[in-house]
Amino acid sequence: MPEVLRLKGWMRLRQGRFEEAETELRGAIASAREQCAKSWELRSAATLAALLVRTGRRDEARDLLTPVDKVIGHSVHERLPPHAQWPALHYDLPELQLPAGGPEAALGELAECVEALLARRKFVIMLGGEHSIAAPAVLAHARRLGSRSLSVLQLDAHADLRAEDQGTPYAHACTMYRVHEHVHLVPVGIRSLSREERDRLHTGHIQPIYGHELENHTWIDRAVGALGPDVYVTIDVDYFDPAVVPATGTPEPGGGTWHPTIQLLERVFRERHVVGCDVVELAPIPGLVHPNVLAAKLVYKLIGFHAAAREHHTEPQSLG
Repeated sequence: MPEVLRLKGWMRLRQGRFEEAETELRGAIASAREQCAKSWELRSAATLAALLVRTGRRDEARDLLTPVDKVIGHSVHERLPPHAQWPALHYDLPELQLPAGGPEAALGELAECVEALLARRKFVIMLGGEHSIAAPAVLAHARRLGSRSLSVLQLDAHADLRAEDQGTPYAHACTMYRVHEHVHLVPVGIRSLSREERDRLHTGHIQPIYGHELENHTWIDRAVGALGPDVYVTIDVDYFDPAVVPATGTPEPGGGTWHPTIQLLERVFRERHVVGCDVVELAPIPGLVHPNVLAAKLVYKLIGFHAAAREHHTEPQSLG
């Protein structure tokens, strides 16, 4: 099966057993083609491309990926994050299979995985799914910093400060509540919140930049100025105006647009030490490609900004 061969190949790659990894990955690609499993063909090709780049065979990596991209065009973004586009910059890990014992067990295991990557000095960009996955990642980074304060730049339509939602404290509407006592929150783009959340903003001395304030570009200066030296960036794609990104579970009228958001992120990476990121809550709509392309491009930008920051500053982590 292509997924098994791909996982074996990825494991061999991480162990430095490059010849074995290449054999497994080429087998995964062949198996995927036989089964017309385009998604697994792409995943395997992306991992093989990472191996080829790592072993100095960049031209082979480009040749490997180009025909795949031509065959399916922009539809690649509907099938998986476009990791095939940046093999020279990062390695993508296989999708994490979380335990079925409930959200507490699943998020606990996610926290362990993030902590293991941080222990190996990796820069983690996590892709979701539910925004609830951000909380264990944020807390893992906060623990890693020790006595240093962590700021969280939260790009979001919702405050996500509910103590409980639909009977659980692990819902996506509770994500920032679960971290707000441990970090300095800087929410941007907020345009939907409950009375409970409004009161929590007040008592917690959290000063959001609301959605309607994005009309004036001075909000970028405010957001950057509110951040401390160490920053985690969490991006719920419903932060964007649904005219730009309709493919999300809880869209809200108004919101962010592309160019000002990219200006903000570029400044944050340049002027602060960004320790990690996540991009969450994309819910692809069949046949509607542009929200997927935006989310993919957004991750691509995050990787690029991190790489640029590494060139100009000495940072304690590396992109892995």
